[in-house]
Amino acid sequence: MADLCKKHPLPAGITFGYGTSGFRTVATNLDGPVFRVGITAALRARQTKQNTGIMITASHNPHQDNGVKIIDGNGEMLATSWEKHATALANAQTWEDLEKEVQRICTEEKIEDTDATKGFKVLIARDTRPSGVGLLTAAADGATSIGQKSQDLGIMTTPEAHFVVQRSNFADAPPVEEIIPTYVSTMCDAFKALVFGTAEPKSLGITCVIDCANGVGTKRMPQLEAELKDVLSFQTINTNIDNPQILNDLCGADFVQKELKPPANVTAANEASPQHHTLTFDGDADRIIYFTFDKEGNCKLLDGDKMLTLFCVLIKKQLEILNLPDLTIGAVQTAYANGGSTHYISNTLKVPVSLVPTGVKHLHHKAHDYDIGAYFEANGHGTVIFSQQFKEKVSAANCDTEEKKIAQQRLLWAAKVLHPTAGDAIADALMIEACLALLQWDIKAWLAVYDDLPSRQLKVQVPDPKKVKTLWDETRVTEPAALQEKIDALVKGYGASARAFVRPSGTEPVVRVYAEATTRAEADKLADEVKAAIVEVLQ
Repeated sequence: MADLCKKHPLPAGITFGYGTSGFRTVATNLDGPVFRVGITAALRARQTKQNTGIMITASHNPHQDNGVKIIDGNGEMLATSWEKHATALANAQTWEDLEKEVQRICTEEKIEDTDATKGFKVLIARDTRPSGVGLLTAAADGATSIGQKSQDLGIMTTPEAHFVVQRSNFADAPPVEEIIPTYVSTMCDAFKALVFGTAEPKSLGITCVIDCANGVGTKRMPQLEAELKDVLSFQTINTNIDNPQILNDLCGADFVQKELKPPANVTAANEASPQHHTLTFDGDADRIIYFTFDKEGNCKLLDGDKMLTLFCVLIKKQLEILNLPDLTIGAVQTAYANGGSTHYISNTLKVPVSLVPTGVKHLHHKAHDYDIGAYFEANGHGTVIFSQQFKEKVSAANCDTEEKKIAQQRLLWAAKVLHPTAGDAIADALMIEACLALLQWDIKAWLAVYDDLPSRQLKVQVPDPKKVKTLWDETRVTEPAALQEKIDALVKGYGASARAFVRPSGTEPVVRVYAEATTRAEADKLADEVKAAIVEVLQ
């Protein structure tokens, strides 16, 4: 450990904290932390007696950044209880400090240091960023430093890495090299079964125009096209992964969602056909946004809220046909979800909605409370989780009519299309195309399911954002009480559909404002008034 620790020193003056995205910053500052993540992942493998994973990516960030996060043996994000260990190791400066932290973690977590526990591997993947080559070596060195084996998975998407890690821990799992090709084929086979049942697959007459953000999703397109050549057509754009400087540049899901603009190389003129479905991945292909254009050529988004609604419509319909009241279904959102979607899901579909704090880990954990837990952030990151009870009860359902048999099979195949442990742009795209085909909706019909309420987001610089305390779901301020009183009074003046909330940023010295109202002008005005209230109370 001593020699390898010296090979991977920490940058001076930086304190690292492990969060939903793991560690993410400028790539030149990551070698030391990634080495230490290799140690954390190795210890986690020993404790769980499973292979663990490491994904090296900065997702939608610019090319000069990179990041690293740990994948637990079940294919999900690193357990929250272990984030403190990852943080402690990442800030251990010397090898003596590292050794002490390793011993502490082994004692606290009752980790056995045996030949058997050392037999589990740390599986390491990266996206297309050139900095990932050296960082992968650093992660492998970290595992090696405490005697754990690692394996280079090569370049893959983030959800693919989650898939491979999970499958590698199945009973009688084949070698990892045999698991990798099944990532795309598994969801494609399930997609065809979901849409066509036992009938022969045929063309849906749809061309999916996919913006790959010049990122790693590009590498999975050839297999996707080959697997579905008789069903869907694909046109891929922004696929240059040889020039790292254009990764996520004027393209990708994050750009489209935040800027309300189409990505580079897509215009309303060349994508006006209703048979063309335009969609965009982010840099590591775990987020997706669909978009279209109105008559004036303006970009209209079908974001995570719209996807959540679409999935709930199809799944709820099949559940009602099967009549399985014992199965629970729920939708999970954050306070940033558009009120139009929340109202439609809860009041029209009669699906209960839970609100959780910002961060995909909170949505994912809450989704486990249901037999069918659907979650999405507005940014297009989400999936649906199906419980073991769901699989058992649906498989054993009394299907005494053809309609019930079809509903049963659709639910079971939907569970195989969607990624079981992480947001997945490719899987979500296939589920969206399946929903549209089965519901016989076009993009306009999907867009019109509910009207988004106009919203406005602002940042307010204040001396100490931490003075603002909120409820767990971030919808109301608990301290200072005077601030929430002012927000309530302001919202009251804009009608029943209006709402506003504020929360302290976890990354900047600001308080974030979200306001929603029936018109754009009212949303803008409400946000400005809430901003003024923050300044008055805090400054």
